[in-house]
Amino acid sequence: MFSKIIEERLYLEYGPTNLVVEAVHKDKQKIYNYIIKNIDQMLSELSLELSKLREKTKESTKFNSQIAKKMNDSTKIFLPRFITPLASVAGAISETLLDEILSKFDLEKIYINNGGDAAIFLKKKQKLKFLVASTNSFLITLEGDNCKYGIATSGWKGRSFSMGIADSVTTIAKSSAIADAAATVIANDTDIKNHKNIKKQEASKIDEYSDLKNKLVTTYVGELSLNDIQKSLKKGVMTAKRLIKKNIILTALLNIKENYVYVGKKFDIKETKKKINFIKI
Repeated sequence: MFSKIIEERLYLEYGPTNLVVEAVHKDKQKIYNYIIKNIDQMLSELSLELSKLREKTKESTKFNSQIAKKMNDSTKIFLPRFITPLASVAGAISETLLDEILSKFDLEKIYINNGGDAAIFLKKKQKLKFLVASTNSFLITLEGDNCKYGIATSGWKGRSFSMGIADSVTTIAKSSAIADAAATVIANDTDIKNHKNIKKQEASKIDEYSDLKNKLVTTYVGELSLNDIQKSLKKGVMTAKRLIKKNIILTALLNIKENYVYVGKKFDIKETKKKINFIKI
């Protein structure tokens, strides 16, 4: 494990987990020390249940670790479609840490960013600007009301496999574990079947331990027409709108080759590099 505090932020690496934490608190060092002290046990307990976490989510599956329980709970809401608890792992780690900290400290504001999947708490009138990096990075401004937020991004170019062709799908929810799973689900549905410029392969042939097993995952997306992009985005938007209607997520921002569609609650979003190309579908 590696940890360091730079400019009042905690940077922590533990295996594939990469955390950036910033807290607004009179003694934030205590919060950072708490994370450093407890992260080993939390992730060790999680690792003991990896084999079950690679299996399809089921209502009846029981877990011991707090993170694994949150992973299963946050993916059960997407049944009966195929999903595994690992679809929410990064967000669940962030949110479990956040819940632990909030139970012990009174904070004005905190974010725990785990490789782009973040758990956030904001007291009333607090604001947070969150950078989402893609080819065209953008800032999302969240406003607090003594509430939690989760932001997560998924896509075929990300750290995990995707069955769809979205470069990125960013979701905002009241839970980072749910936001993580929802981004995965929407990204999987943002797809075109049997396209000559899209390559896919069974997940297990790329990674024998993948939870997606024989599911086809995207390995290459070549040239697409605007019509192709619109049709694919439409499929993802339909899924996003269903999740918004069920109050599972607040917002989704879908992107294929720098063509974006935004659905849900209107958060303040600003481009940092060039103007975002929002398209109609």
